[in-house]
Amino acid sequence: FVSVLDVFVMIVIYVLFFGAIGLILFLSVDAQRQSYFFSFAEAVTQLFVLLTTANFPNVMMPALEESWFYFLYFVLFLFFGLYFLTSLMLAVVYNQYARDAERLEMHVSNKKSIVLLRAYSALVPSSARRLHFA
Repeated sequence: FVSVLDVFVMIVIYVLFFGAIGLILFLSVDAQRQSYFFSFAEAVTQLFVLLTTANFPNVMMPALEESWFYFLYFVLFLFFGLYFLTSLMLAVVYNQYARDAERLEMHVSNKKSIVLLRAYSALVPSSARRLHFA
């Protein structure tokens, strides 16, 4: 099974990789217009925010004003990040929740059985517990 930590590490590596590519790609963009990819830390931060689409058109507009070719960078990042990685994270979190809920249900069911057997033992005398068939 894939753990939440594994998927999170994949997302971090993905964003770091695209941050490095973005920094290299947008070196030619005018510094006055490029306020999102001026350092590696800022590029990575903006890409993490971009995975939520909170800054979607704003982050790519300065690059698009320079060349429409940069649109491919953002489309590739968003397509794979949004439709694969975030969906994978959601699926892994849900599967973990379902497994934990099932374990909890089994634990509660076992506890109920033990408590019922103890209550039965306390209420019914030991001589009456035997079944007699005629």
